Amino acid sequence: MGLKIKLLSRLENTYGKRNPNTSRFGSTSLGEIADQLCLSNSLLTKLLSGTATEGMYERCLDNLERIDQANQLQKENNELKSQLTESKSKLTYRKLLFALLPIVTLLMLLQYNKTNQSKSLHQEANDPFLNKFFNPDFDVPNFLPYVPSNKVQDFCPCSAYEGDWALNKPYTIPIPFNQPGLYYVARSSDVKLKCSSSEDNELQGQKMHGFEIMKHEFWMDSEHESLVPRFFDPNEKIFTKDFFNIEFQSNPRYIKVAEITSFFYNTILINNERITRKGEPCGRYASYMNEEAINEYKIDLKEILNHVVGDMIKTECKEIPNPYCNPNELVEGESLLDFKCNFSIRTENLGIGGNYPYTKGFKLVDQHYSHNLLCNCKGGDYE
Repeated sequence: MGLKIKLLSRLENTYGKRNPNTSRFGSTSLGEIADQLCLSNSLLTKLLSGTATEGMYERCLDNLERIDQANQLQKENNELKSQLTESKSKLTYRKLLFALLPIVTLLMLLQYNKTNQSKSLHQEANDPFLNKFFNPDFDVPNFLPYVPSNKVQDFCPCSAYEGDWALNKPYTIPIPFNQPGLYYVARSSDVKLKCSSSEDNELQGQKMHGFEIMKHEFWMDSEHESLVPRFFDPNEKIFTKDFFNIEFQSNPRYIKVAEITSFFYNTILINNERITRKGEPCGRYASYMNEEAINEYKIDLKEILNHVVGDMIKTECKEIPNPYCNPNELVEGESLLDFKCNFSIRTENLGIGGNYPYTKGFKLVDQHYSHNLLCNCKGGDYE
């Protein structure tokens, strides 16, 4: 029996007969089932369509087994309660407590499993705004922006990259200010990548659109230590080890000034040899402001967002060698795209020159299509 057929059979056994017209098993919607199984909506779609990996089916079947065990124990618990009501004195509370203990233990294990799987599957790729379009609820009429399954071969290799990506590691950028110590920290990112469906030339299957919601923070060093020499080597144009070891959240000398939400539009080109990314900001806003710190250090947050982070920073990211010439080698939770970038500031007052290096990396979190793709990479292009 195939894994897909086995899963459908188990789902019907647990929830009731499948009704494709209403997207339900019995009276339970697919959205409710996804939540109970600790799965994203897109992953459940892959499981039902037969495009998920063997490991995904095994994890889902394991969770169904735990749910069935919990349901059985709940049934036995209800029977014990009924016997207690009828006999009143025949079954002591102590016996009932020991009868309930396995149920409580199993439910705690299920909740622990759900929490850990949710972290591993979703990580940072969970922005509610983007998810409404790219990972909508099953119960809501929707149109998915991804390449349909019957056309994934025509859009290879980019169809393998479609799905949820997240910022691999936070990075920090020093910001020019009237005194040293203002830092801009990229904390997390939710990126949805989709193939460009409007390309009908050599870019078909190689050009992608990336929609990104990013979370940043502004921090102020209360001691106003200069960047040079401790944090930056002006001769080598590199940040020092001390710079990368700054602990903003645990060191009391650093004060959080604001939290910023940014929206970026990314264009990504993929061929056999290299991957190129160009990002364009589409707006930012402050979701949190420390008014006390803003007033103490006389920080004009709007001015910084518009004329320092916005107009006064130009970022250039280098193309990278394509680590996945065979797109079937992409793996959820492991595959990375690390772009080496430099930013320059037109009005220079950090005293170390105009180029500042940083790495912006993306990790694959939830791959929309993970079945076998047939395109071959030869020379610099796919065939």
